[in-house]
Amino acid sequence: GGFMGLSFAIPMQVALEVADQLKSQGKVSRGWLGVAIQDVSRDLAESFGLEKPQGALVANVDPKGPGAKGGLLAGDIILQVNGQKIHTSAELPPAVGRIRPNEKGKFLIVRNGLRKTLHIAVGERPDDPQVSGKKNNDSTAPVLADRLGLTVEIMPAGLKERWFVDNGVQVTEVSPESAAAAAGIRRGDVLVSIAGKDILNPAQFAKLVQALPANQSVAARLVRRGNPLFVALRVND
Repeated sequence: GGFMGLSFAIPMQVALEVADQLKSQGKVSRGWLGVAIQDVSRDLAESFGLEKPQGALVANVDPKGPGAKGGLLAGDIILQVNGQKIHTSAELPPAVGRIRPNEKGKFLIVRNGLRKTLHIAVGERPDDPQVSGKKNNDSTAPVLADRLGLTVEIMPAGLKERWFVDNGVQVTEVSPESAAAAAGIRRGDVLVSIAGKDILNPAQFAKLVQALPANQSVAARLVRRGNPLFVALRVND
């Protein structure tokens, strides 16, 4: 007999810390940043100016969370926490969790291609952490962005509240074998920013697309069913 499920190896140091906290406090307090993260793919690494895929890419930041208060922004890539290298996004939560709530951690990040150190006082992980978005909006008719092979329209008002998105355009159509399709963009996605610029409405989005460099990866931030993520877009004119 026995349990035929998933098993997880817990590092001895973490197990000892958990045991100590249970003994002294009767509960386990884990550090929390209030960010949504994802892995850095090879194409995303190129679009963010990294030599190779590494770190945890911040896809979204809770505006009221400790990460935002400490200066973290969507698009930052976290490379180290208190000197510990972060190779993939899966390594970030346990590294942050080892910092006691209200204690400051040292975070080495990459922002706009430059390395920067932030000292962030982490919070205590809530039972059900929520992460949300930011900024403003405008309106226009649906727009076809030929260079990317997609059509977008003004974001439905209901999505703003449901997905915590304040700006962006919704994708209504993606052409097969287009740059958008190759990047994994789907019908229904809400595009929030491209090449570091916020998307406010369809007309402004079309101008941003026209200004994109050819044959070069750029990062686009989107929200899919309420989940924020980055994709790498390459326009091949």
